[in-house]
Amino acid sequence: MAHTAQRISVARLRDLLQGPNPPLILDVRSDHAYEAATEHIPGDVRISPRALDERMGELPRNRPLVAYCT
Repeated sequence: MAHTAQRISVARLRDLLQGPNPPLILDVRSDHAYEAATEHIPGDVRISPRALDERMGELPRNRPLVAYCT
């Protein structure tokens, strides 16, 4: 089943993370933005945008995903 991407607020993400089926958080910022960042979301998974297509098979299919970028 295909799903479309939706924007969510920080408050909504916080609610999802506290829920019964928390999403996996994907950090898909550019390499430059990731390396320059001073903060990261605890527990997130880093996947470079260039590697996203080839690494999609590694991601769980039974868990919601939230990707963030700049």
